[in-house]
Amino acid sequence: MKRILIAITLCLGLTVVSQAQTTATMRIIESFGYSKIVVVYETGESKSVVLDPFNLTAKPDKTEAAMVKNQKTINRLIDEMTASGYEVVDVSTAANGGFFERFVIFEKK
Repeated sequence: MKRILIAITLCLGLTVVSQAQTTATMRIIESFGYSKIVVVYETGESKSVVLDPFNLTAKPDKTEAAMVKNQKTINRLIDEMTASGYEVVDVSTAANGGFFERFVIFEKK
């Protein structure tokens, strides 16, 4: 019985360690003066991609052009992550006075 409990404990511990090593995150920040994507991989490596800042008080076509360009960049990075074997498992969003933030959690399949 003692051996079974030890084996179960070890298996649960290894599962938690294994899951922790397969998580990657993506933080997407869009605002008037600072727009950026930061990706952190399970290995500790990271990369940053600068996005175009947008101005909601500018001409609508200029604002829309910046937002569309940013969305294409975001889509490309998500496509790269899924092509590398990651799957989106959670997304959270926050907005405050022209500051928009999304946090995406990926798990390696």
